[in-house]
Formats: sequence, structure tokens, C-alpha cells
Amino acid sequence: MINNKIEICLSVPAEPEFVMSLRLFVSGLGTVAGFDVDELEAMKLVISEMLVMSVKDEQKTVDFTFDLEDGELSLRANVTFDDRDDLSLKIMEALSDELTTNDVETVVIFKKEA
Repeated sequence: MINNKIEICLSVPAEPEFVMSLRLFVSGLGTVAGFDVDELEAMKLVISEMLVMSVKDEQKTVDFTFDLEDGELSLRANVTFDDRDDLSLKIMEALSDELTTNDVETVVIFKKEA
């Protein structure tokens, strides 16, 4: 379990081949932070949606920033939404504790269950 604040920045090519690697990374990070299996599955689905949307929007790379602190994982990425992404947005909202998006980035927050 991590007791201090950690920030990890990761730039990933926006290509389908990297979805599995990114899912494994976020799962490992969540495991180290003490999240349970259901929370890890939610994280993997959210990260998959983000990368798939960036592939669809023909981004070259996706820049992720992961912040871990006190039972909370915050994920920021330069992924934006448009009207075609309504289902993805609803999935991400349902699986995360907080989700905000604007014209520059999307922020997703997961909090460990007590």
C-alpha cells in the first residue's frame, strides 16, 4: 500500500496494440495502491475507453498522468469527447467515482472502498 503521493506520467501511442499494455499498467498500479478486484476491473475498462476514443479521433499519442495519494487514484489524459462518444462517457461515469472533461483533457478519479 502506498502512503505518500506518487505521480507517474506516461505517453502512449494512440494505437489499438497498446490497449492491453495500458490495462496491465493501470491494474498493476491499482494493485500496489490496494484497490480490490472489482475496482481494478473498472479502472481497466475506463482506460480502455480512453485509448479507444483517442484512436477513433486519430490522435498520435495519449499523455496520461496518474496521481496516487491516500487511497485515491486520479487519472488525467489529453482525451476529449464529442457527441459520438456519449456511450463511452456514460460507461466511464458509471465506473468511476468522479469524471470531468473539457476541451483539453479528461480527469477520472477512483477512490478505494473503505
